Amino acid sequence: MRASSARLRVYLDHAATSWPKPPCVLDAAVRYQEQYGASAGRGAYESGLAANRLLQSTRRVVADWIGAKSSTEIAFTANGTMALNAGLLGMLRPGDQVVTTAIEHNSVLRPLAMLARKRCVQWQVVSCDREGFVDRDEFQKACAARPRMVVVSHASNVTGAIQPIEMMATIARKSGAIFFVDAAQTAGHVPIDVDKQGIDMMAFSGHKGCYGLLGTGVLYVRGGLSDEMEPPWIGGTGTQSDQLDAALPWNEAMESGNLNLPAIVSLMAGMEWLQTDGAQLKGQCNDMTQELLRFLLSHSSIEVLGPTSNRVPVISIRCGQYTAPVLAAILDSQFGIEVRAGLHCSPLIHDRLGTSKTGGTLRISLGMTTQPSEIKHLIDSLNQVLE
Repeated sequence: MRASSARLRVYLDHAATSWPKPPCVLDAAVRYQEQYGASAGRGAYESGLAANRLLQSTRRVVADWIGAKSSTEIAFTANGTMALNAGLLGMLRPGDQVVTTAIEHNSVLRPLAMLARKRCVQWQVVSCDREGFVDRDEFQKACAARPRMVVVSHASNVTGAIQPIEMMATIARKSGAIFFVDAAQTAGHVPIDVDKQGIDMMAFSGHKGCYGLLGTGVLYVRGGLSDEMEPPWIGGTGTQSDQLDAALPWNEAMESGNLNLPAIVSLMAGMEWLQTDGAQLKGQCNDMTQELLRFLLSHSSIEVLGPTSNRVPVISIRCGQYTAPVLAAILDSQFGIEVRAGLHCSPLIHDRLGTSKTGGTLRISLGMTTQPSEIKHLIDSLNQVLE
């Protein structure tokens, strides 16, 4: 357990952002700022060229990490929300049909609602069960209508349920749809290979399971399909500056303006850490998740909302005598435990869970840096509060 300002602090909100960051991640950002500090792709002087080399190195690391065929299939954004927005706004045209699901985050739902208003995009929501798994029959039926795009979260950020992505990709692509995956909760936790799994587009943030600093998002678009992308913003790129209507590569256009290089190089360090020290900690994280689940399932006052297996380390609960916001406040103020309460920006799944009108759920999310002593402290604290 870690102290902050002499106050006990147990951080269990890794689904929002991971903390603490591995030392190598912090070192990478500081080293960039101290040794280079220049923008990428702007100046022909040495530090500017070095910054651009770091950017391209990170692009290659990300591409290899997700199984992309080329680093040209990767674009960086400011966060996962912007990556999802860029993919949806850049690919969907007036009158297009979209299939999505009830487990989605507002980073998908709100852009689709806006596109319905402004471009007459039609979208259908496929329901899920009480564990957060998408209804397969309903999904197959929706895809039979041959939508232009299917958008699916790889795992629910409320229940942690991991969706059968390969099966869904097969169904979507048979219908001729673009298969777009939100991997915000799985990147870093679950192996992803976009080529083998049939993923056409994918978005995720760098600051969650990838252990980078806040301020990065990744958008993958399969080669060939990127020709159809219309980036929703455009500006300075450092190339073809004399042409106002330049035919820029899709990812170069998407990266208009100065990128957050300290966070981007920290993302490369985080991904490399996940393959070394982080790989050794992944088993411990999974073990702690199962230990916590066993306790929660055995407690008569607690209801676990989600599966016992096939999940990421995200657990939602509710307790009969406390609403989620009240219990979260007690854990924070009396025990120094930081968990999240509410709808978690995913409103539709709460209709299925029956938690929409009761303050949502209390969400406990673990990461590779979570310590066994912290889970023990949480269990002891919940016992004390509930009994």
